[in-house]
Amino acid sequence: MIICIIYVKGVYIFIIDIYYILYYDFLYQIFFFSLLKLYYPINL
Repeated sequence: MIICIIYVKGVYIFIIDIYYILYYDFLYQIFFFSLLKLYYPINL
């Protein structure tokens, strides 16, 4: 998850980029399913 921190007038503003969230969630699912196939040899 990518969180952009912008410092504006003494206030921290947290901006979460939805595209980075979707992209890294997609990579995480690939990694997770590859681990599942590694430990449990099932056709997922």
